[in-house]
Amino acid sequence: MQTYPIGLPKALFPSLFVLLFTGCLNSTSIDHSIPVEQVGPLHPVDGEGLRAMVAQHQGNVILVDFWATWCGPCVHSFPHTVELSHKYGKQGLSVISVSMNDPEDSDDVLAFLAKHGADIENCISADGGSQTAYEEFGVEGGIPFYRVYDRDGNEAQTFLGSTDGMEDLIEQLLAQLP
Repeated sequence: MQTYPIGLPKALFPSLFVLLFTGCLNSTSIDHSIPVEQVGPLHPVDGEGLRAMVAQHQGNVILVDFWATWCGPCVHSFPHTVELSHKYGKQGLSVISVSMNDPEDSDDVLAFLAKHGADIENCISADGGSQTAYEEFGVEGGIPFYRVYDRDGNEAQTFLGSTDGMEDLIEQLLAQLP
């Protein structure tokens, strides 16, 4: 029996190719999109405005996601933010997204939010992705950047890039009685 260098019988190789190829053709993706109108208004905020918004959600655990449509890692991780909102919203999680795009890009931001079913509180930085905006929001090291607040409105933890441990933290904070 003839084999390829990786040890597979030669007769098996075409079968694997067909299997892999048809698997790629049959891949399905779930459409989470919603109409742009359901995304709601895109609130322009600065640091003070965001702090006021966080205060309005006191009593809930709050997740703030700083992101942008031009940021590859942000685009990749944003669906997880929406998923957390859907999974824990009824248990008391409020999610606020803050796009660091320039305000002129509002239409692109709204389209992105609608595509990902982001029926959460959506904001756009009044100062775009400027250094001033990063300083006002306390975003350190770049985006994606996440800030989690407890039910009393106190910052519990921040996450830069990776969300490892964030869902566990949210579950712990939600388990604490208001």
